[in-house]
Amino acid sequence: MASLFDISCLYNKPTFDTVADQTMALWESSSNSDVSSIKSLKSIPKCAYLGDHFFVTNPITGTGISPKWNFSPSHHGFVVGAKNASIPAPTGSQDVDWLKLTNVQGDLAKEIYRVDTRSGQPPASVSQALVLSSP
Repeated sequence: MASLFDISCLYNKPTFDTVADQTMALWESSSNSDVSSIKSLKSIPKCAYLGDHFFVTNPITGTGISPKWNFSPSHHGFVVGAKNASIPAPTGSQDVDWLKLTNVQGDLAKEIYRVDTRSGQPPASVSQALVLSSP
């Protein structure tokens, strides 16, 4: 499971270019069983908490899993995606592949792009930037 934040308020600020690295360092400095430091990001006013990302049973086949992005009640909507295309992360094999996913359920977005990943090869965690394309 991952928490989603809107970091657009950091655009054109020095922090924007390093936020993925800083987040990964924060994750690595905490224990995987105690994620209170990650949860504390929800209280930072600059970073609006949007919702969560997790996996659900594939809604098309009823078997396997599909990624779901579920925005909080104040940011209505959700999307379940299916992989459309992928490339290896240009930063190396330690980082999960970059993906293009397409909507299979929900109205939050037509396409989802998983880019700028940090770590994430099983069983590690993933810090990633997502770009949602509006319907």
